[in-house]
Amino acid sequence: MQILIPDIVDTALISGIISVFLIADILVKNHLKLDLRDVGADLAIGALVMQIAFIATILKGQQMDLFWNNIVLAICFALFWVTCLWLAGKRDALTDMFSYTIGTFALAASIMHFLGTFRPTGMVILLAYSFILSVLAFLLADYLRTEAVKLNFGKFTKDLQIYDMNESYRKLESGTGNIDPLQPVIDLIRGAIRNRDNFTATVGIRRIPEICSKVLASSGNKALIIKYLNTHLYQLAILAEEEKDRFALMEVIDSFGSIGKQCAEANMESFVLHTIESMNNFFDLYCERQRFSKMNILSQIKRSKGPKDLVDIVTNKVISTPMHKLSIATGEIGKTTAGKDMLEPTENAVILLKKIALDAASNADTATLENIRKVLLEFARTVDNKDQEHLKKLIIYALRDIGIKTIHESPDLKKHDCLDKVIETLKEIGDIFGEGSIPDITNALKDIGVVAARKHSDKKVSSVIPVMEHFCTVAAEGHHEEHASNAVSAILEVCEISIREQMVESTASSSKSLASLSNIEAVSVFVNEAVFELGKYREIDREMFALFDKTYRKSGGR
Repeated sequence: MQILIPDIVDTALISGIISVFLIADILVKNHLKLDLRDVGADLAIGALVMQIAFIATILKGQQMDLFWNNIVLAICFALFWVTCLWLAGKRDALTDMFSYTIGTFALAASIMHFLGTFRPTGMVILLAYSFILSVLAFLLADYLRTEAVKLNFGKFTKDLQIYDMNESYRKLESGTGNIDPLQPVIDLIRGAIRNRDNFTATVGIRRIPEICSKVLASSGNKALIIKYLNTHLYQLAILAEEEKDRFALMEVIDSFGSIGKQCAEANMESFVLHTIESMNNFFDLYCERQRFSKMNILSQIKRSKGPKDLVDIVTNKVISTPMHKLSIATGEIGKTTAGKDMLEPTENAVILLKKIALDAASNADTATLENIRKVLLEFARTVDNKDQEHLKKLIIYALRDIGIKTIHESPDLKKHDCLDKVIETLKEIGDIFGEGSIPDITNALKDIGVVAARKHSDKKVSSVIPVMEHFCTVAAEGHHEEHASNAVSAILEVCEISIREQMVESTASSSKSLASLSNIEAVSVFVNEAVFELGKYREIDREMFALFDKTYRKSGGR
């Protein structure tokens, strides 16, 4: 214990020195408006200078036996300095923090060596302290950078008056003026995107929804201002896509969602429609160009900003593609408009979500597909008690189209196949909407089953049939004979294709369902007619019909 006390005391003194130096460097650079990313490099060059001074002392005292060891140490500090400069140039939160850690440790080690207290125990303590101090210093620098950038944008937005903005945009529309009050802000953002300065671009893009909030809270005509906000965002999205800046693009999409949601909450339907139209236009443009692939885990870790982000990476909840972000933003707008009984914006949101889902199915983007599935289910819960039959049909047939697209893209069972979840969602939505939706649900399931059968996807067809049987039973119990008859006809059609395509599993599944339904008095007549209709395959395909007939009788069919 007595041996450790000097190490702890020495380490504490050195830690205090580097803490003062580190914080002073951050504050001075912030005051002079210099880049705070290379603070770690400043500490490392300080360590190198101190080591060179120590080498000069050795030469002066002619202690040549220590010379070469200290030259090697000086080279190590030089490498630390170069590494810190390289990491700072990466413009990445994780590499910035690592640069701080290396620089802090290098300076601490140099001071310890200069004072002659260079011992293993002290180095271990100093390494741990350097890491903790560098994290805290990075958070301080990050806060100061954020405030500085916000202050810079604030200079251009603090004096904006809603009336003056509206007048300026009115003149722009009529061609009698050429001054856009938001142009300085947009120019700053565009410059940041071109210079790959994600930090400044992010802060600037997030300022646009804040301006929207201020506009919506004011009185007077706001239509032109909202229109130009959406126009600016659309142009920024194009620029970010051209510059291959994934993160700026995702921030723009997030801002679209924020503006649309704010307008919906303020009951301004026309503004919401304009926002969704801009998002739709962006989607069409994005699909025509080279798209961003999903980020690898290393890139996700480098972009993480805290424990929550790391947990999301481990649990695969990171939003890493613009299409995933667009589906989330569209879903947020749609859920808000559905709750506000805004029929047209909600319908447009469903249509856009379907387009995104079809694109996601083509690119095996399961995360986006899963998000859209959940959003459509939430839409269904929101509109359940409302007289919006067209919207209900739109949701059902959007899911049908997504299911069909999934089959076309992956006729065999694959990891990115989400058809089972689509079918499960259709079942849930049918239960939510009630008996009135049974014809649409069964028709949607039949269409999926027919396409799956034509693609010879036996297992996929088999997953559809029990759900059709479920809704036939529900219709029979509710004394809706027409709906029940429609469901039996749907099963019959799928069964016929399964027999023609010689698919054993789906033929057996259809037979079991019909056998089960034949025991329900209300639909037994319809089932008997269906079985009689299938009798024609006795001569066409004896083997498959024998399978159907044997399964039907074995399952208790009447």
